[in-house]
Amino acid sequence: ADKTGADFDSVMSLLYNNLFTGTRVETDGDTYEAMRSTLLSMLETAEKTGVLVLDVETTENDVDAKVFLPAGVSATFSGEQAGETETEGGKIVTVRQTLSGKVNDFTVLSGETGFSLDLGAERKMIRGDELLGALETSESDSAEKADYEGQTVVQVNLAAKETGAQELSFASAVYSLIGSETERVTLRFYSDTACKVTLYIEGRTNLSLPVLMTDIAAGYNELTLAATGLNWSSIGQLKAMYIQFGESGDNTARVIRLVEIEIM
Repeated sequence: ADKTGADFDSVMSLLYNNLFTGTRVETDGDTYEAMRSTLLSMLETAEKTGVLVLDVETTENDVDAKVFLPAGVSATFSGEQAGETETEGGKIVTVRQTLSGKVNDFTVLSGETGFSLDLGAERKMIRGDELLGALETSESDSAEKADYEGQTVVQVNLAAKETGAQELSFASAVYSLIGSETERVTLRFYSDTACKVTLYIEGRTNLSLPVLMTDIAAGYNELTLAATGLNWSSIGQLKAMYIQFGESGDNTARVIRLVEIEIM
């Protein structure tokens, strides 16, 4: 496997993402059985044909899968072949598949043996100028594009508050995309301090509902909301979404550097 540049962690991560949000199980027994069936099919295909998925990399809505084919073995794929590299004992084929809609499977078939990997739903990525325009800050706070850790981020400067809590609000360009058809929402950002955070949404009742509460670290963080676990029949269409940083009146200035928001 090492000679082929295999990264099985990326394949397993793809499977686990369908089961967990963070450390919480977000699925039922049918999903576990589907994952088990996929793993067994992959093992059977590898044993009978030697065909292996070595790596799966997702860039927005393009998924690149690297598949090892032993010498003399052929296979068909659901995506388009984007490259081919000779290696010891065979070749590595790069297959690109574009995500569209809610259901996307990457299928590999060699003879009568094969398997399908669940790639997840189509994603909406918000970053850069679009992300900057999707934020709402108070008069004492500010937001601007900046370079950080080799990435273009939106730097949000939250002023210290002696009373009340620091809040970062998202405009309708973000929350209007979230609803009953949404699987999960992930926010990726850097924070200059460790603190508690709470993600709130407001629906038809105009009441602020805390839907995610956790602690973040100084440095890089990912917040993932499992939207399928919310009662959308009661919430209705979202009217607001915001994050509260720290404790009310903790009088601490903070710098939050937003990388992107992923909605799927």
